[in-house]
Parts: sequence; C-alpha cells; structure tokens
Amino acid sequence: MFEIEEPHTGEEIDDGLRQLADEINAYIGSLDLGEFAAPQGEFWSPERHLRHLAKSVRAAAGGMRVSRLLLAIRFGRRKAPSRSYGEVVELYQSALAAGAGAGRFTPSERPPDVSAEEWCEGVMSRWQQACAALAAASGRWSEKALDRYQLPHPLLGKMTVREILFFTLYHNAHHVRRIRERRA
Repeated sequence: MFEIEEPHTGEEIDDGLRQLADEINAYIGSLDLGEFAAPQGEFWSPERHLRHLAKSVRAAAGGMRVSRLLLAIRFGRRKAPSRSYGEVVELYQSALAAGAGAGRFTPSERPPDVSAEEWCEGVMSRWQQACAALAAASGRWSEKALDRYQLPHPLLGKMTVREILFFTLYHNAHHVRRIRERRA
C-alpha cells in the first residue's frame, strides 16, 4: 500500500495518481473520527496531512490549467529533459533533510465553531475534489508538453509539469506513509 512503481509516461503518472488516491481514500476513510482528527503525538493529525495534500494538489492542478503561452512567458521553457521520478524524490528528500517545511501549505487549525464531523467530512470532500481536478488537468497534456513547460515549486524551484506530477505522486505517498507509521 502506498508503494509506487517508478512512472515515466503521462499515462503511468495518471494511473499512479488514481491508484494512490483510491488507496488514500480507503485508508483515511477507515480511520474513526477521533483518530482522523487527533494529532499523532507531536506531529500533524491525519486530517491536517490531508488538508496539506489537498492544498498542494490543488496548486498543481491550478498551475496545469494556466495557458501554456503564459507558462512559457512567466517561467520559461525547459530545454533539458525532465528529471526522472527518482531524481525528483531525491531532490525533495534533500530539501526535507535540510529542514524544509510546508510553508504556505501548512494547514490551519480547525475553527472552534465547526463540529469535528462536519470538518472531517469537508476535509475528505476537498481532498477528493483536488484529486479530480488534477486528473482532469493532467489528461490534457501531451508527453512533449509535460517536458517543455515549467511551473514554480515553493521548495524545489522551477520544475517541468512532468516533474511536478512526479513530486505530487511521491509527496502524497510520503505523507500517508508517515500517518501509517505513526499509527503503528
């Protein structure tokens, strides 16, 4: 569960993202309300992880909906090939080891005027909507375009759209594996 075979093509990335979203929905959906909402020791609660991931996935989907002309003007076109999935994973792990944090993607605290049940249902719904938006956006990109256009990543700098999708795939699996490890 939450293991990813190294993807290469856009189709393999899309398949990995769908499979991972299904696994995350099933896993997180199996947690009772108390466990979903409670911090895991000094670490975020599963719901905060999921809100962080939803913010990140929405940002990737939003970037992929921007016109390609505007992306080329704002961020340039990549001349070199995209880095591999493994290289993107290593880059992210290096950033984490150097102390990188969630920054503006840090989820806020739950407001006190919302019930835990309503809040958690909303969190799951927003996560699922973010995944659907990313799937819709990624399906419109050719293999060539995935490697040509760039988006800014807040920790890792300019990345091709393919690299952003690699990051998104790994990032989601990484966070849910942390939740699972901390439950054990």
